[in-house]
Formats: sequence, C-alpha cells, structure tokens
Amino acid sequence: MRKIFLVIIIASLAFACTRRWNSINKDNKGYGYVPIYANKNDIVQINFQTARLTTNPGKIYAYGNYIFQNDMGTGIHVIDNTNKLNPVKTGFLNIPYNFEMAIRDSFLYANNLVDLVVFDLHNPTNPQVVNRINGVFPMQSIQNYPSESDVYFECVDSTKGVVIGWKKQITVSRNCYR
Repeated sequence: MRKIFLVIIIASLAFACTRRWNSINKDNKGYGYVPIYANKNDIVQINFQTARLTTNPGKIYAYGNYIFQNDMGTGIHVIDNTNKLNPVKTGFLNIPYNFEMAIRDSFLYANNLVDLVVFDLHNPTNPQVVNRINGVFPMQSIQNYPSESDVYFECVDSTKGVVIGWKKQITVSRNCYR
C-alpha cells in the first residue's frame, strides 16, 4: 500500500511540474500578462480644469455650499450647491488615477495613484495643493506582478515607467511566472 501511495505522490509531483514547463514553446511565445506603464511625471500632473461630464461616478462629499464628486480614475468634480434646486458644476480637479477622497475641516485628501495629496479648500472653486506624501498607498502587488496566480507574464522593467495595470495578450516575453 505504501508503494502505491508513494508512486501516486511522485506521479502527481511530476505532472505538476510538467504542466507548467510544457506550456512554454521553444520561442517562449504564448498568452501571458504584459504590464501597462504610465509615466510618473504624467501621473503627478494635477490641475484645475473647466467643468466636464461625469463618466464614472464615485463618492460624494458636501462641504459648505459645495459638493465634491469623485470621477473614478480621473479626478474630482466641484459643484456649487448654493441653489439646492440647481447645482452647477464649476470645475474639475484633474487627479490621474484618483479613486478615493475625504474632506476634513478645510482640506480635501485624495489619492494620486500611490500618493496622498492634500488640497486647501478655503476657495473651493480653486483648490490648491498644500502637501503630497509619496507612497502612502502601496501597490506592490500590481506593480510587480498580475493579481492572477499560476500565470506567465512579462517581467517589469522600471525604466519604462510605473505599472498601473496588466493586460493579457500573446507575447514573446513570458519570462516571469507567478
């Protein structure tokens, strides 16, 4: 009985190893994940723009006579709510890769990918950056490898920029595995 059990374990281990290695072609071509890069300088460019349509609505915060509405991944809409029956968008705070925000006292706190950015809201129609704290929101998992496991992927090249996501495609450079 022990011998049969031992043979089953060895066969299982051998099969597990061959499944992974047999899926690689000689030229290493096949489906794998490729990192999506963004330029760090483009990510940190924050500015106040004219009002625009909301495309992917998120959280809403009320502050005085203003409403701040998150547009997931792009920034925050500033809405004048002085006339409660007719709120008017007054501008858009462009914050690339912004998904979260909070308001406390006269300050707006928002993420800018992995950084925390603080805005002074004493003049809500012209928010000013007063502080940036780098690396508050670590994204090590997305920046180093795709979230799926048991997959091949192109290794990250930090000289190409910051990894902001992954896409599955046919690739020649499937030189990493997770």
